[in-house]
Amino acid sequence: LSGVQLISNTAQGDGGGAWADGSLSAVGGLLQGNLSGGNGGGAWANGAVTVTGSIVLSNITQSSGGGIYS
Repeated sequence: LSGVQLISNTAQGDGGGAWADGSLSAVGGLLQGNLSGGNGGGAWANGAVTVTGSIVLSNITQSSGGGIYS
């Protein structure tokens, strides 16, 4: 994800803003106000996560990893 803004998204399961079946890279983006019914309010990844110059703010989850879960 490069320069992407994921704002106010909702998922019943994992990954309110983004879900990756592998590694996830967020560069110069914004993950804000996303909601997950599972893990990872902002994002969920089944691999390594790299965040560079991105803002992860006010994400909510019903389980683990309010901002990012990997």
